Amino acid sequence: MPSREHPNTPRRETPGQLPPGGRAGASPGGRPSQPQRPPGGQGRQLSRTQNRWFRALLMVVATIGLCIFLAFFILQSATDMFGLNKDDSLVEVIVESDDIGDITD
Repeated sequence: MPSREHPNTPRRETPGQLPPGGRAGASPGGRPSQPQRPPGGQGRQLSRTQNRWFRALLMVVATIGLCIFLAFFILQSATDMFGLNKDDSLVEVIVESDDIGDITD
């Protein structure tokens, strides 16, 4: 009777199933096998230093963009809150002598 294994159980390789070189995942030369890249140069990756420079530049640009956005937001909020760029106007306030006692209390 054949044994039934769960579909997610990893298969065990017997010594007869190992690739030439004696280790699972090894190439015939004994070195670990390299991942296959798609043909046509589409799988070309950036080197580590190029990738680091790209990430650093991206972070600098994102930080500068965020700072510019916050600066405009703060300036606009201050303009609305304090009434900057509005025309000055004179307002006349009349206080009756009866109300002076209520104001100073």
